[in-house]
Amino acid sequence: MTDSAPDYRDTVFLPKTDFPMKAGLPQKEPLILAKWLETDLEGQIREARKGRDQFILHDGPPYANGDMHIGHALNHILKDMVVRTQTLKGKDAPYVPGWDCHGLPIEWKVEEQYRKKKLNKDEVPVEEFRAECRAYAQHWVDVQREQLKRLGIGGDWDHPYLTMDYEAEATIVHELLKFAANNMLYRGAKPVMWSPVEKTALAEAEVEYEDIVSTQIDVAFEIVESPIPELVGAQAVIWTTTPWTIPVNQALAYGPDIEYSIVEVALSSGAEEHDQKGDLSKTFGLRRGQRLIVASELLEQFKARLWSTTLLDVVQTYRGADLTGTIARHPMHHLGGFFARPRPFLAGDFVTTDSGTGLVHMAPDHGEDDFDLCKAHGIEPQFAVTNDGKYRDDWAWLGGQGSVINPKFNAPDGPICSDLRDAGALLAASADYQHSYPHSWRSKAKVIYRCTPQWFVPMDKVMTHISPKTPSEKRWENEGGAINPAEEGLCDAPTLRQAAMRAIDETRFVPAKGRNRIGSMVETRPDWVLSRQRAWGVPITLFVDRKTGQYLSDPLVNDRIVAGVRESGVDAWNDARAQEYLGPDYDAADYERITDILDVWFDS
Repeated sequence: MTDSAPDYRDTVFLPKTDFPMKAGLPQKEPLILAKWLETDLEGQIREARKGRDQFILHDGPPYANGDMHIGHALNHILKDMVVRTQTLKGKDAPYVPGWDCHGLPIEWKVEEQYRKKKLNKDEVPVEEFRAECRAYAQHWVDVQREQLKRLGIGGDWDHPYLTMDYEAEATIVHELLKFAANNMLYRGAKPVMWSPVEKTALAEAEVEYEDIVSTQIDVAFEIVESPIPELVGAQAVIWTTTPWTIPVNQALAYGPDIEYSIVEVALSSGAEEHDQKGDLSKTFGLRRGQRLIVASELLEQFKARLWSTTLLDVVQTYRGADLTGTIARHPMHHLGGFFARPRPFLAGDFVTTDSGTGLVHMAPDHGEDDFDLCKAHGIEPQFAVTNDGKYRDDWAWLGGQGSVINPKFNAPDGPICSDLRDAGALLAASADYQHSYPHSWRSKAKVIYRCTPQWFVPMDKVMTHISPKTPSEKRWENEGGAINPAEEGLCDAPTLRQAAMRAIDETRFVPAKGRNRIGSMVETRPDWVLSRQRAWGVPITLFVDRKTGQYLSDPLVNDRIVAGVRESGVDAWNDARAQEYLGPDYDAADYERITDILDVWFDS
């Protein structure tokens, strides 16, 4: 008997194969890709499927900014599987890769390089800056193309589409001018999402929300005129988490159906002790006998923000509608000018008793509800906050100071609260309010609503260039039956929103819930803000009459603009060529050349 184990190797019969024991994919895959390239596999497939039924994958392209990540890999591999499957089913399924190349993320990266070199972008010729953006985008197109090819994605990699190609830029300009020709563009001053860091308007898709802690303040506006004599001399209390908007306040809003209480400040023994020491009156504008107006439902919340020893005695109650005709004055009225103007009470259906005081201070420059309500009463925005988030140098209160998104600027001991405290108008202030707030997804900095002149596409204007449907087109099964009453309105020419909603309804979604998601977005979205105050993008190629404010819509001028961009790219849109585009029928001196660029979603 021996200790050695039997050797069974010679008794096992395995098939012979050239397939290696180890896959060695890092070494093997490049060889496979090289063979595909050598044999022109993509060309062979296109030739073999020529004339067959087509399957086109409309791909949302990557952005030319940085390396591909695992999300890109998953996205493109799954799409490649779809294209290959359709090819195996006998269809002609060409895949043309592409890249989004314009926009703020690339500008931001180039500016980062400038900051490292201590250069100021605004001091560099715009053509030179755009050339650097173009080079940056091309670098990452080349890098990403090789990374996607390495993943085995099939496609026409030698002929991708790039939104920064001159031909593509000319096409984008042509489409923009079609909007203009159909009277589907307008310039208006509306509050839009604005990034003081990036100095540009942002679309909703460019904004993300984060939980932050802000300063909350209660401010008193003294009533100087009212149909109710008892209100004169009392103080309306507003609550806000954006103290920086108080310097641009122009009115107060109330809810017509909300009950409001006039309360008188009464101090307990503890508060009286503070008052005798001077602490209470020095810190906040609370005085014994002071009369305040607050929504009845919010009295307890309001009281919780005051000194713990403060007592409030209800003197009388009124319905909001009774406040019609009441006028207050700004806490900083002593500055004169803008601040000395009356602050009217306005009825607002958006005012609720969910939080605050039931009275809302109106700054039409910095809120959509504020803007709409004030505009309806002839109150115009002041444009007091500049593109970098500071007050204008000539603004009487805090001129040249900011930025308004700086927490220290809004803090209880910051300049706004300090001035309100000195004016006796600050009733409460604390840096402890937790809430969700919009931020730029690129810079991660807070954004604000800021009223600026912007270009918009109207969502609810009837598109008169689209012919209304005839009644027969909407008859049941087009066989001469009566018009379905539910579809009678569909005979009208649609608005852009209606046309988009119909297209969504007629599209098959997989999974079906995708329809609800995009449908709810389109159904409620405001007018599309097209303009951006940046450099790297397709310009809004419009000439605006300096006298009338109307943009020029002339087919010959438009053709010359498109031809110029097709020849030289976006740099063709400059002052030196303005007269060339306008031709002999117009004088360039009579027109403003718009320098804003398009939202990159328009490129898409």
